[in-house]
Amino acid sequence: MSRLVDFLRSHIAPPRVPEPTRATSEFLERLEALDWFCHLGQPFDAGPELTRINDWERALRIFKSQRTSDAMLESQNELTVQLHAEHRDVYQVWNGKVAQFKPRVVDLVDRKLASPPVRARLPALASDRIVGNLRWELLGGCMHREYAAFVPLTAYRALYDQWLLAGHLPCGWLGRVPSDMKGAFDVGTLAVF
Repeated sequence: MSRLVDFLRSHIAPPRVPEPTRATSEFLERLEALDWFCHLGQPFDAGPELTRINDWERALRIFKSQRTSDAMLESQNELTVQLHAEHRDVYQVWNGKVAQFKPRVVDLVDRKLASPPVRARLPALASDRIVGNLRWELLGGCMHREYAAFVPLTAYRALYDQWLLAGHLPCGWLGRVPSDMKGAFDVGTLAVF
């Protein structure tokens, strides 16, 4: 049996992971150049899809809420379920793409949160509480862009990225997060600080 496994490993190559798409590269470049949270707490026009958050206590409560966790997971699930059902050939390199982007995202988040301007904008415990969410969301942003030719960005993903890139801090989701995929983010708002 072990000879068969060795033979298969030596003769079946894993799928080749293509280079990042232009959209993903540009997303990461914008995040790198961005002065993170430079508009934190500043007024903005909150349309019907947003709830403006004005204080850290509420922001951190939303960050750690079950609804926010559900929304983060549902956004990623919308992508993976559609890829698996309709585009299995390109979905085969998912793990390779995650391995390609995760170290870069982790490094980016850690460096940005440790930078003096960003540290000055966050209360002492905030960066510890938000680091996991930011890593997950930015990795999700990369993955959504990698597969955007096959599955359009979710409403949640588009809103999250828009407000993060505008120098605010998206805190999470307020409202129901149904698990029926399409239309999952039609009810509720993105909380933005």
